Amino acid sequence: MMRHRPALLLVGAALLFALVANGCVNGSNQTKMTTVKPAVRQNYAVTIKNFAFSPSDLTVGAKSRVTWTNKDQGPHTIVTTLFDSGLLGQGETYSYTFIKPGIYPYHCKIHPYMEGVIVVK
Repeated sequence: MMRHRPALLLVGAALLFALVANGCVNGSNQTKMTTVKPAVRQNYAVTIKNFAFSPSDLTVGAKSRVTWTNKDQGPHTIVTTLFDSGLLGQGETYSYTFIKPGIYPYHCKIHPYMEGVIVVK
């Protein structure tokens, strides 16, 4: 057995080197747990044009994102109990992801007759 000892040491060293090179020593090959935010369920678009929201009533699923785009020349806002978009100029957008089911009426602060409703199921 003594005459094979150098060969066994060489094989053992090569195996150890291979394990280290492949990241199998010191737990470096362990699976990492990460927290991933749930993906947006679906995207919806509402156009602001001719002083109206189109569509004015929209039903979406929870975790869906709605994006309003102002295609009028003048500014508009989108105001609900959840958010206030601030002024949107021509071509600007505002997006909101609705998480909880409910009925969310909204309007334009500048033009209160402009109204819409988002129903989240």
